[in-house]
Amino acid sequence: MRKTIMGIACVMAVCFVAGCGGSGAGGSSAAASSSSKASAAASSAAVSSAVSSAVSSAASEASSQSSGGMNVGMPNPWVDFGTTKEAAKAAGFDMTVPEKFDGNPITLVQAVKNDMMQVFYSDKSPSIEGSKRTIIRKGVKNGDISGDYNEYKKTDTVKVGDREVTLKGDGNKVFNITWTDDKYSYAVMSDVGISTSEAQTLVSLVE
Repeated sequence: MRKTIMGIACVMAVCFVAGCGGSGAGGSSAAASSSSKASAAASSAAVSSAVSSAVSSAASEASSQSSGGMNVGMPNPWVDFGTTKEAAKAAGFDMTVPEKFDGNPITLVQAVKNDMMQVFYSDKSPSIEGSKRTIIRKGVKNGDISGDYNEYKKTDTVKVGDREVTLKGDGNKVFNITWTDDKYSYAVMSDVGISTSEAQTLVSLVE
């Protein structure tokens, strides 16, 4: 009797293993296809998410300054202004930007005394996650003033007038734009991305 039970158990075990093997082989192709699609979607979303994080960092500083919130550590150097002209007096230089960009108005203007200016364009408050945000910065420092240290899939250098401009993005959209002239450095960040032609047009409007 004991031998019979053991024999039945062995047969069941063999059948179970064979069944699992068959289903695993049949499902591997579907699993690979699903994994490939998920990987592509994740790669596309990763760039926008990373840039959104950098823009959100700047926006959170802006929100903290605007709301009078207490910062732990170094104080927030950004000061809010009603217009770019007022901000220019604090920054120590003028800045020319379009009144609207990508259909969105200027929602915030800030400056750091004798150092930098930045202008936010947004469809909502710039501090709200999910907002369609673009930041334009101008500063006296030489080099990249974007504060965006993400690695991008594609980096191009293009000529816009007499300016040599660096465009960074995912191959389809541009998320980071930087350039310099004899006295100032400039940076543009967009957390939703813009086309190369839109980027070049925007650069031509900023001084």
